[in-house]
Amino acid sequence: MALHEINQAEMGALREQVVHGTPAFPVGWYPHLRGYWQEYYFIPHWHRELELIVVESGQMELVIQGQSFLLHSGMVLLIPPNVLHTAYRLPEKDCCFSCIVFAPEFITGMAQETIRQELLEPLFVSEFHEDLLITSQVADVLGLSEAVHQLLEALDQKEQAVQQLRVKGLLLLILATLFEQKGGISPNNKLSQKLQQDREKIILGYMADHLAEKITLAELASQLNLSKEQFSRFFRQAFRRSPLQYVTQMRLQKACRLLLQGDLTMSEVAEACGFDNSNYFARVFKQHFAMSPTDFQKK
Repeated sequence: MALHEINQAEMGALREQVVHGTPAFPVGWYPHLRGYWQEYYFIPHWHRELELIVVESGQMELVIQGQSFLLHSGMVLLIPPNVLHTAYRLPEKDCCFSCIVFAPEFITGMAQETIRQELLEPLFVSEFHEDLLITSQVADVLGLSEAVHQLLEALDQKEQAVQQLRVKGLLLLILATLFEQKGGISPNNKLSQKLQQDREKIILGYMADHLAEKITLAELASQLNLSKEQFSRFFRQAFRRSPLQYVTQMRLQKACRLLLQGDLTMSEVAEACGFDNSNYFARVFKQHFAMSPTDFQKK
């Protein structure tokens, strides 16, 4: 994708700050996404909403809580709230997918409803289960493919109240199909998975908060009470690169945002993003993007 279209990559390493939908209709609709930043379709993030991912064509790799899933055309995936997830572009393969991000309260009823207590509440506090991934073949057999198609059509006309009602009904129909096929979703309380996700969130949050400062491997390791060697193994397993490589990527993402805003000088951008000086910043930027920060700003 063009560098000025970096919004998907900017979803953030912390809890996502994007507001999805409106208070009156808390559903975010992101159709037919193809763009990627370096090898990411989106970098690690989480949010309080549920997310339904529909793969329309091609393939991509989705990593949820350290688990890797190969997604291809026709697959449907539901991600519970507050679950860390990211998506990678596969080498020499493209992917087109749509995301529907919706608040839990959009589909809940009264507090005492059996539906809410027995089905929805456990889902809202669940870790990710493979049960929430539906293959294209199963989707066809269950009629889920048609329901998803109708949902995407309704979202294209969501300004109309009757279409908003249709969106809610279709989301509930899709959830009902998942529950019926899988026998309900129980909370996953595996301590090892929770520890892994908590560690990932802590360290990504620390990085984001300290990008303008010098960040050392020892400082990062100390946030999790690990040795430098233990921390490096943990981080590479979770994010497929060294911690300092990841920090550099985060700094460059922030630099892109600041350059596009145009409010700071090159030296101020470099300082705000934790680079020692503007010359070093320009050299690293060009290595990653094959253009200078000045040329990027002009595009």
